[in-house]
Order: sequence, then structure tokens, then C-alpha cells
Amino acid sequence: MDSLTHTILVVDDEAHIRDFARHVLENQGYSVLTAKNGVEALLLGEHHPGPIRALITDLNMPPYMGGCELAQGMRRMRPGLAVLYISGYPADAMVQSEVLEEKADFLAKPFTPETLVRRLKALIRRQAPAAMAAPRKNDRAILLLVPEGNLRSGIASLLRVEGLQVLESRNFPEALMICQWHVGYIGLLLADRDTLARLPLELTERLGQMRPEMRILCAAAVSWAGEPDEERMRRVLEEWGLELTGGE
Repeated sequence: MDSLTHTILVVDDEAHIRDFARHVLENQGYSVLTAKNGVEALLLGEHHPGPIRALITDLNMPPYMGGCELAQGMRRMRPGLAVLYISGYPADAMVQSEVLEEKADFLAKPFTPETLVRRLKALIRRQAPAAMAAPRKNDRAILLLVPEGNLRSGIASLLRVEGLQVLESRNFPEALMICQWHVGYIGLLLADRDTLARLPLELTERLGQMRPEMRILCAAAVSWAGEPDEERMRRVLEEWGLELTGGE
């Protein structure tokens, strides 16, 4: 049975839907991973050592990212991933467009075991097998939380020269919004120490809850008299434990 070679990721915020889909698919010989929201699913996509052939995801999973945003992030890590959207609501315009272009399929809730299996097999047959490759690691972003604009922009430029993806925020509300809505992984939060120190503990804990994959590193972003801007930026990065190659 060719399903024995396939791992399927099922994502839904309702436990009975996840359990139902896992039971049906495992009975068909599939290996099944499950997640209750987009953050958990992206972590699985990043760290699962083997291939993931298809994503079955609910479209609406408040307060986390929706199914479309999750699919975008997963496809960046695993190109060619087959996507089956499920929902108790009609498909929106974006999903309808993907279905018409045969980039994904849509299955309305409730559905029978036979329908789920039939639609999944049809989707896998028509999708390219590129998703069998290991997940790509270069989509991890670095989030900067530095109030001072020139310093923040300069640090971002130095990191981008290194080929890194950088997200910039001036304050905690901006950082929180980026953590909530950015599609893909944020591996590091590089933060001004004084800015984080002024925040109540429960606010910084929210970042960890939203982005369990994200490490938080702090440094003092104060200037030294007479210090060139680039040297100051490099010093701050060194305090964060980052070494740059210096190449253009």
C-alpha cells in the first residue's frame, strides 16, 4: 500500500476532529502527526526528521493563524506539500483560487471517512513529490526589538548581508503583532535589555507562549561616545552572541 510511505499532518483546534482524522488515516496505513494550532504545526514541520506528504488543516483556528497562513508557511519549508483545507464554512476566495489552480483541495465539514480518504489520495496523486525533501532551515527569521531607529536599521542591514531574514519592531506591541501574524518561524528575538526590563513578566511570557520555538536574547543598545555606528552595531550583536563574517 503506497500510503505506508506517507506522513500526513492534521491540524484542527477541535480535538474530536483531529482524533477522527487520525483514526481514519492510520487505518489506511498512513503515519499521522497532529497539532491543535498553526504554531504547533509549524514546529512539527520544522523539526519532524522525515517527509510530510500532505497537510490537512482547518481554515479557522482563532486566535492563532488560519489555515491559509499555515499552508503558506509549511510550503516554504516543504515545497510541493499537498494541502487539504477543511471547514464548516464555505471556502473563501483564496481557497477557491487554490482549488481551481489544483494547488489544494477543500472538504466541507462534516465529512465521512470514505470521502476524506478519497480526496486525500486524489490530492496526493496530482501533487509533485517535492515535499518529500527534508524541511528547509533558512526560513528562520530574526525579530529585532530595538526602539532606536538608526541602530535598529543598521543591525538589520548587517544581518541581512549575512543572508538572514530580519523582522523589525520599535516596541513591544509591534513585536507582539509580528509574533502573532508572521507566517513562518522566528528563531530569535534580539531585544533591547532596557525595553524588556520595563515590561511586566506576563507580557514577555506571552511571547514565549505564542512562539515556543523563539529564543530571547537581550543586549544594552546604548551608545559609546565617539564610537562609529557600525562598530556599535557589531558590539551589540556580539553581546547577543552573534558573530558576523563581515563579507558583502
